[in-house]
Amino acid sequence: MEKKLRLDKETSKKILTALDTGEHDKLLTLLIDTWLQSVREGVEGEPNPIYDAVKKIMSLNKVEGCYFCDDSIDPNEWEFNLDTKMCMFCQLKVANILAALGIDHTKLFPLAGPRTVQKTQIRRRIDDFS
Repeated sequence: MEKKLRLDKETSKKILTALDTGEHDKLLTLLIDTWLQSVREGVEGEPNPIYDAVKKIMSLNKVEGCYFCDDSIDPNEWEFNLDTKMCMFCQLKVANILAALGIDHTKLFPLAGPRTVQKTQIRRRIDDFS
């Protein structure tokens, strides 16, 4: 049986900061290779705890009845209002649009945090048309 090594945060930090550049690169390569192998196994249907955890997290973010994602919702028949269901990704997209238009998105989506990337891009495009 494989023994698992568990280190506290401080010990881990000391070990990682003591690595030289070559050791650091080897560790990153090992982590990336392990992660990619985990993804391959998961995609191929093999049991894999890392892939299964990511898949579970992603499935929790999908909201059945998301106004934007759910193909069964006809926007010509359903009104968009404050009670409209949206998945996490669509909430962030709407928050980006609101922030880009200069509207405070934090009242609707307080967990979205500051949205700054889209604001500059969309404002520039709007200014071009005036």
